Amino acid sequence: ASPQHSDQGSEIGTDFNYDSLLEESPSKSRQQQQQTKPTKRYSVLVAVLSCRRASRLQGETARRSPETGRVAAAVLKPAALVERPLLVSRVKKSDAGDSDIRHEMEDLQKQNSALKEVLRKRDTLIAELDLKLSRALRFNVTRAGPPRFKSESAMLDWIKEKSDNLRHLEEQCRVLQNNNRFVNSEVRRITSLRHMEQEKFRNQDKLFREHKLQLENWKRDYLFLLQSCITVPTGDVSDGIELNLYGGGRHKERLRELLEEARVVNPRLPTFESLVSPDGHVDSYGFRHSQESESMQLHYISRQLHEHYATTLDRYDEHQRHWKSFIASNRSFTKTTELKSLIRGGIPRMYRSAVWRELIHAQVQEIRSVRGQQYYSGLVQRATESDIVAKHRKQISLDLMRTMPGNVRFESSDSEGIQKLQEILQAFCLHNPSVGYCQGMNFIAGMGLLFLSKEDAFWLLVAVTECYFHPLYFTGSLLGAQADQLVLKDLIRRQMPNLHEHISNLDIDVGTVTLNWFLAIYFDALPFETLLRLWDCFLLEGPKVLFRFALAVLKSSEAALLRQTDTIGLWRHLKAAARLAFDVDGLARTAFAAGADAGVPSRRELDARRGVYIAALAEADERRKRLRRRALQDEEEEAEEDEAAVDRGDMESPNQPLVSSGLSSPDGSVWICYGDSGRSQVCRLRIEDNLMFSLGVEIESQVSCSYSLDSCQVVLLGTLGMFIAALDAGS
Repeated sequence: ASPQHSDQGSEIGTDFNYDSLLEESPSKSRQQQQQTKPTKRYSVLVAVLSCRRASRLQGETARRSPETGRVAAAVLKPAALVERPLLVSRVKKSDAGDSDIRHEMEDLQKQNSALKEVLRKRDTLIAELDLKLSRALRFNVTRAGPPRFKSESAMLDWIKEKSDNLRHLEEQCRVLQNNNRFVNSEVRRITSLRHMEQEKFRNQDKLFREHKLQLENWKRDYLFLLQSCITVPTGDVSDGIELNLYGGGRHKERLRELLEEARVVNPRLPTFESLVSPDGHVDSYGFRHSQESESMQLHYISRQLHEHYATTLDRYDEHQRHWKSFIASNRSFTKTTELKSLIRGGIPRMYRSAVWRELIHAQVQEIRSVRGQQYYSGLVQRATESDIVAKHRKQISLDLMRTMPGNVRFESSDSEGIQKLQEILQAFCLHNPSVGYCQGMNFIAGMGLLFLSKEDAFWLLVAVTECYFHPLYFTGSLLGAQADQLVLKDLIRRQMPNLHEHISNLDIDVGTVTLNWFLAIYFDALPFETLLRLWDCFLLEGPKVLFRFALAVLKSSEAALLRQTDTIGLWRHLKAAARLAFDVDGLARTAFAAGADAGVPSRRELDARRGVYIAALAEADERRKRLRRRALQDEEEEAEEDEAAVDRGDMESPNQPLVSSGLSSPDGSVWICYGDSGRSQVCRLRIEDNLMFSLGVEIESQVSCSYSLDSCQVVLLGTLGMFIAALDAGS
């Protein structure tokens, strides 16, 4: 309120300020502001009482001192005044005394408290009004300035108008609240529907992924089934294979569709056109594939697609993650259960070189520490002028081109792989002169060069010959390798007694096939992907893996082997079983199954058995050597006697060609062998024409006996030099 007094105080003028009725600042709460608002009646009465009290005090002061009274009147100005006529009339009626005023004040305070409670409840409702309306109202009031009233009726009208506006706003607020509740309910309903749709979409997406995975599995099963339709018409894999498929060319068209789809993801996959091109298809390992037979094309494409779909499986990604985590957390590859499980599942291609290198270095760590870092380079420098290397250089040169003729790194004498392979083999001859070079070492070193540097491939050869295998494994007598074949026979008798009995009844030595498996660590005996899995396991677990995989191959083909009734047929089926072992996971499961652990002895027991057999073989070998020396001595004595008889004229010269053996072939023709003690020739007789034809076959020893295998048209010739030659009578 802004009261205005005249100097005498007889006329009191007032302009009513609206700031006392509205909010004083935006920062205050509406309830606090309402508690400070004077009501209409209360503000008027307060002003009246203030005026009465001021008038009486002014009068008393004026009687004492007129000027002091004017000062007091000026000091005691009321906070809010109504218009002058109303206030003057009420001042004149206020002579009842201070007691009446107190009673009236008490009544007014009670009324004030009641009104405050009413206002508090009202303010609770007003607080729910929209904040935007309140700010707009304050903005308008601030711009317009506080209203001023010249009469109480004007103020009351204004208050009534504002009260009506307030009730209107409250009604609008209730309408808006109802609308808001409706909108909120609709939002909740729509949100619920949205959540239901999202859940439905997630279920459909999950179902789609399951169907997609199922479709991928069907594709893999279809491709695997195509591979299973392979047959060997002649029984010999080297003669070729065929796919027996019903449906004509439909399978080839389906393979084309699958291949086009897969090549979008992996453009390195082969095409049918690349397989029949002159250059063929070169895979990631460097092997060149050129197939003229449509069956071979379908089979190779099926294998490649099967491997491609295997990389899309969840278990493949999980296997990759496990390997990545293991390599990140392990600096050295100690033989543990975790590492064994990972390697048996296959080493990923990206990690194979590093893992092989660590496993090899762990085997030859002591040897390398003794020899020094420059040991290999020193061997290479000395190999060119070494007499030890010269003894084996011819055989090494012959075996170089036989190692991997289908690989671009080893296909010509000028190839980088051939040069490295020769360097490694010659260096090993210097490293281990007692062994020198043995056939099969070229395959081991060549396999290492596919994934390792030439120095690491050299240490691989050292690890295989000196750490993994017995020292007598690669000697001239191959005592260690022969002992392992005897151990394998014991394991066959334990795990497959029916097959062992069948082989024994046919008088067949399985070692004639499996010996090369062990010497070359199955190189060129298994499909390459299967071979890699075997090598992964071998470098960690040692020769025990060779027995496991040999038993797995025999177990998978046991039924077919039991149906064979001759030696050649059994050999062919056994070789075919290994060459067609494309199911690498299935073969590995068979090799490392729980039942296989019970049948395969521990490494210590294998070493003990191998030691017993090596001792027995060494004794038998020494006995044969003594017999051979005695036979040679007797032969020399007989030769001396023959020379003496020739000199005396009692007999002709032994160097004169003589017929030493003869037999009839299955087609009715007659074969004879004639020659002297150092050389024999094979001839064929045509009896009806009295003609003898030389077959152009020379044997560097005198043939002493011959035998015809009627079932396979093979003629066996035995010589005095303890060699056996096998000739194809049909050709």
